[in-house]
Amino acid sequence: MESLNYIEKAISKLLEQDEKIKEQYYSHIYDDVLTEELHRVHHNIKRWVNQLSQIRSEMISNNILKSTVESSHQTIFIIKRRDMPVPARGIITATGFRIYKGSYISPDIVSNMYNIVKEMRRQNANNLDELSCLIIDIDFDNPGQAARFVTGKQVNGLDEWKTAEGVSLKRFLEICNDG
Repeated sequence: MESLNYIEKAISKLLEQDEKIKEQYYSHIYDDVLTEELHRVHHNIKRWVNQLSQIRSEMISNNILKSTVESSHQTIFIIKRRDMPVPARGIITATGFRIYKGSYISPDIVSNMYNIVKEMRRQNANNLDELSCLIIDIDFDNPGQAARFVTGKQVNGLDEWKTAEGVSLKRFLEICNDG
C-alpha cells in the first residue's frame, strides 16, 4: 500500500527532525526566543505524528476489514450504552461499515467532532424517527465513523463495536486474521 508507506516515511522523518530539535533545545546554547520556538516546533511535530498515526491506524483497519468480509456469514456488531434506550447494530461491509435501520443515534454530539461525522448527521437528520432511531441503513467508510455517528462522541470504533458476546471488533478481527 503506497499511501501507508508514505505515511510511515513521513512519521519517521518527523521523528528524526524532532530528535534534532530536542538535541538543540537541551543544549541550551540559544537565547530564550529561539528556545521557545524550538519548543513550539517540537509540540507541532508531536501533534503531526499523532494525526498521521491515527490516519495510519484507520487505513490499516479499513484494509483488514475489507480482507475479512465473508459473504456467506455476517457477524452483527452492537453498541450498547447506558444512555441508549436501544442498541445500535451494524456489520462490516466490503467498503466499510453499515449501521442497520432501527439503531439508536444519540441526539447529542460533542463540539470537537470530525466534520465528516457532523455532515453525515446533517445529511441523515430526516432518517431518524421520533425516538432517534434510524429508519434506513447507512453505510460508512469505517467502523470509527459509524461509532462516532451513533454515540456523538470521539470514540474508537474498533473498541466500541462488539459482538453479542461482548468481543470487541478489534479482537474479532485479530481472531479472524489469526485463524
